[in-house]
Amino acid sequence: MESVNVKRRRIRYIGFFCCLLTAVIIFGQLFGMPGEIKDAVTGSLIFGASLKFPWPYTACPIFFHFADRFCILSVRQMISLTIFLNLGWIMYRLLLFWGKGWSWSGLGREGVRYFFFQVVYFCAIAFAVLVPRPMAKLELSDPELLAVDFHSHTNHSWDARRSFTPIRNLQWHRSAGFHAAFITDHNRITGSREAIETQGFGALGIVPLQGEEVSLFTSHWAVLGVRELINNSEYDRGMDGIRDLLQYLNLKKETIVIASLPEYWKYHWPDGLEKFSQWGVNGFEIVNSAPQALDMPPSVRNQVIDFCRVHNLIMTGITDSHGWGSTVYAWNLLRIPGWKNTPKPELEARIIKHLQENRFKAVQVAVRVKAEMPEKLWGLILDPILQFWSLARSLTSIHAIGFLIWLWSPWGIWYALKKEDTHT
Repeated sequence: MESVNVKRRRIRYIGFFCCLLTAVIIFGQLFGMPGEIKDAVTGSLIFGASLKFPWPYTACPIFFHFADRFCILSVRQMISLTIFLNLGWIMYRLLLFWGKGWSWSGLGREGVRYFFFQVVYFCAIAFAVLVPRPMAKLELSDPELLAVDFHSHTNHSWDARRSFTPIRNLQWHRSAGFHAAFITDHNRITGSREAIETQGFGALGIVPLQGEEVSLFTSHWAVLGVRELINNSEYDRGMDGIRDLLQYLNLKKETIVIASLPEYWKYHWPDGLEKFSQWGVNGFEIVNSAPQALDMPPSVRNQVIDFCRVHNLIMTGITDSHGWGSTVYAWNLLRIPGWKNTPKPELEARIIKHLQENRFKAVQVAVRVKAEMPEKLWGLILDPILQFWSLARSLTSIHAIGFLIWLWSPWGIWYALKKEDTHT
């Protein structure tokens, strides 16, 4: 049985933790940001673009916002968070029993508690990633702006969720505030065709667009507007194959080819940028929402942006959705006057033409506000704290109040029960 002193320590430590989080949330509101969406190129907030949160976010913000935040972390940021929470748990337990004697049975009980801590943590992660939930939706005040995703998948891709059908893909994009989405399955065009054939253009309130992700050994290419399957086996032969693919696609004026992250960064950096540009690539992804791609440091992204600016190439920020998670990190905003009056079957051609004519200025890549991927080790160590600070600053007032209610109500009930125990 735990001693009275240990119970009192637990009350103090958990109370201190709640006070600390409360202070962060309050200061976050005092120094808050007037928006949740920023330009990935300039870093400035995009006014006229905001997130609409469904009612579960108001009812239980402490879960839904943390679930969103986890789903937009990079692999290294996820590892940093996991280490941070584990060290926090271990420190809490050490402080709780500081100065007390230990025994093998006591260590065994601590091992069981630590195991259940891991179970709860990974169940929370699994729920955030695997269980469909309401999504934060982008809303635009400018009717001339068109929100497009240039790279997404369905269950026609080998690595996508089996239940993520073309229809589910469109529903997912609609829930996130997109007006149109290119379906770019790995080396297949059947997913985009199925979406159009079964739902038509815009029957679900979103326009399906045709594409393919051509997957080669060390590179992936999002080909937009493709009408016939590109057989990747013909080009999967090293740099010569990449050159032949890009030169072939450069001759097809009705298509756009974008170099996909993280492949060009991991396998062809930095010489690949110049080679791909000479061979006919139309642009580069500067944001890809896959955790591995989000590991790309901001300094590298800025180099890609500068390269695209000098060579007048297209930049995109994409979801790369495979049906995992209910959070969107990036949207592409295209200014196309009168796009709402364009017949839906003709919208794809207008988008392709807009990209070809405007190139570097064609797309405004919009992303959710979060702490950027750290480039230094110390930044990675502090990243969980910085993520919570950026979350506290971007919370709406009603969600901040909801955070405090969920933070203090369970603690108040638990405190009353534990305080009664300490007097028995």
